[in-house]
Amino acid sequence: MVKGTVIQRFRDKESNKAFEVGATYEHQNKERFAELSRNGFITVDENQDSDSNQDSLLNGNAQDVIAALTNDIDPEKLQAFLEEESKGKDRKTVKEHIEALLAKE
Repeated sequence: MVKGTVIQRFRDKESNKAFEVGATYEHQNKERFAELSRNGFITVDENQDSDSNQDSLLNGNAQDVIAALTNDIDPEKLQAFLEEESKGKDRKTVKEHIEALLAKE
């Protein structure tokens, strides 16, 4: 089971259940979970195993990541994304976008 946090409101096409920002989302199918993560609806909880961390919101290309990172995300989560990006791919455009979102808070 993969668990994550909703970062953009959505209605699950499989269960037809609506998920609000901040809610916990669980799914047994890692591919479905990765799809939602790539599309900016959920983020992997930090306490997941390393295999699940491959589904991080930051794993997309820079343009997709920037589109997925919005003002709806909690500032603490944005700060965590900034740290994760700095330690990982370290893309200037992604970091600048996160910093701009944090500056708006």
